[in-house]
Amino acid sequence: MKRRLEKSKAVPYGALFLAALLSSQGALAQATAKSEPAKKAEVKVQTAPAKAEVKADTKAEVKKDVKAEGVPSGAGAAASAPAQPAVDLKDPIVERRELVAKFGAESGMVLGLFPGTVENADTFRYFERYLPMVNYLTPSAGQLVSFIPEPNVGAFKAKVENRRYPLVYVNAEIGAVAIQNGYEPIVKRTDPIVSVVMTKDDKAWSELKDLNGKKIGAVGQAMVTSLAKHTFFTNNVRPVIQSSGSSGQNEILTLLDSDLEDGVILREETAKGLISKNPDKKYKIAMKTGVAPGFILMANKDVSASVRDALRTSMLSVQKGKGAVYDRFLRGLDGQASGFEVAANKELEDMVNVFKASAEFDKQNANK
Repeated sequence: MKRRLEKSKAVPYGALFLAALLSSQGALAQATAKSEPAKKAEVKVQTAPAKAEVKADTKAEVKKDVKAEGVPSGAGAAASAPAQPAVDLKDPIVERRELVAKFGAESGMVLGLFPGTVENADTFRYFERYLPMVNYLTPSAGQLVSFIPEPNVGAFKAKVENRRYPLVYVNAEIGAVAIQNGYEPIVKRTDPIVSVVMTKDDKAWSELKDLNGKKIGAVGQAMVTSLAKHTFFTNNVRPVIQSSGSSGQNEILTLLDSDLEDGVILREETAKGLISKNPDKKYKIAMKTGVAPGFILMANKDVSASVRDALRTSMLSVQKGKGAVYDRFLRGLDGQASGFEVAANKELEDMVNVFKASAEFDKQNANK
């Protein structure tokens, strides 16, 4: 039986580092350490270091009547706000200290997130990005918003299924889990994901069915891989997917260049960049999938409708170029996002079907 997390007096070194740093500035540092059997401790982040002062516009009008379409046909229209001159914004740590003093360190709501493979390589890298984000959300929520990063995707999914977080900021894969377990989308980042199969120009493929039996390289169980499998499954096309596991993109590109694979599954922007930068390799796109939404801010249905509406209005005013603090939590790992837009339930409901089809594709191939 899973035991409820209990507060512990032993604070992990990361939290102690933060507390020491903030104490030297005269700030109040709060970190709640939690533990459970055979799990490493989680830290409820109240504060985090910032490397430099940043600038941002603190107010913006919101463009109304924003529409969103479901997946896989397309993404919603972005909400835009009038460009305004950037104004000085407090350092995120100074701002956090004032928010803690105003709203209280013990009250508030938690935003859960899975920081992703790249960010996990540097524990403090996501503090840089997400401290400004939860600071920004706090006034709209009317209570202190903190974040808890969960580096294990399986553990994070389990906590989402049990509705452990009032708020989550997740990719479409975990969003598909959340929509089935009492969460509703608030906004999504404006960097939709489209998967493609990239091959070499000497492959005489003209139709999707030409991929039957071909060796296609993929990076583990990434979102782009699931989108491609969904397309294969629904069109009754059965290529042989060769996963690189955790080795990554470079390995599958090497196999393609060596003619050990017939094609590779990539995000569309990545493939276009490779085609543009490597004209001598004569890459081309042989297949394109439907659309998955970018990162999504979602709220547990226990969060009041008025708070959800306030958070949505606030996030829709965030647009690229308004200031460095916004760009910090706007940017994706590929730097594509330009703002936030309305997210619809149907988009994530459609993603549930995408992942079911992807699983069925794997099951059928395993039986061969």
